[in-house]
Amino acid sequence: MHQAVATQEAQLEIGRRGHVVQFYERDLDLFATAGRYLVDAFREGAVVVVVATDEHRRGFEALLERNGVDVEAARASGRLLTADAQETLARLLRGDSPDRGAFDEVVGGLIRSAVHSGRPVRAYGEMVDLLWRDGNISAALDLEVLWNELGRELSFSLFCAYRTVSADGEGLFKSVCELHSSVVGPAPTEFSRGFPATEAAIASARWCALEVLERWGHRQLCEDAAIVLTELVTNALVHGRSGFTVSLADLGDGVRISVSDASPVLPSVRRRSLTAQSGRGLRLVRAIASAWGVEASATGKAVWADLRR
Repeated sequence: MHQAVATQEAQLEIGRRGHVVQFYERDLDLFATAGRYLVDAFREGAVVVVVATDEHRRGFEALLERNGVDVEAARASGRLLTADAQETLARLLRGDSPDRGAFDEVVGGLIRSAVHSGRPVRAYGEMVDLLWRDGNISAALDLEVLWNELGRELSFSLFCAYRTVSADGEGLFKSVCELHSSVVGPAPTEFSRGFPATEAAIASARWCALEVLERWGHRQLCEDAAIVLTELVTNALVHGRSGFTVSLADLGDGVRISVSDASPVLPSVRRRSLTAQSGRGLRLVRAIASAWGVEASATGKAVWADLRR
């Protein structure tokens, strides 16, 4: 059971029809803010709807108990409606996409039953985060749209949560924010995405990385980043002969670019040759980066480079 404690510092104001998203790194941060939202909902006499993983549901229930809510009595009276996020999501999907009719029946039915009580309704959900973690970005966004459409029909507030490490799946953080009325928590400062072993993946990786850098405020590094990333990805494809993963980390005054592949062979900077047709990549990376290196792992290796403003 989580030792979840709502803190007085976690202040959050959401209107009757607000749709808030929180990006969080630790469960403690989630419970402090989303937990306060749920505690305040009970204090104002609302019906509370929680669609969460079993772990988080138990954590929220422990928090409510610590704040004076009799969870079993609230459930028996219809003041607390809970559902498992994974099981509910499975009922909504048709293939890889949420079905509008299924959403209206399952989620719409749950919210309507709460609204018909005549009390305010406060909902918390994390099905979108499950989709995002699985890499099903378009389905996550589609589900957010369906929530917004339901919000135009019925009066309720909604609190969504994304773990920061998963919230940057395709560099679409901005798209997520635009689907919500307000945002809680810091924007993700890390990005990671896998790509197949194809030549087209070079351009895809470069586009995603540059979009993330611009959003992080590192536009001045984009030209150098494009060169470094292209060289590292090309090396992964040519020498690693495998798919690869691009990872970015915001360093504040710069960014770290890392490309990992499945080959255990560590690269080295070749001696300069005027006639060689290849082998210049790492020398170019070394000339542009403030620091660079190679890290071996159980599944291959990662080559990284730091760019500073």
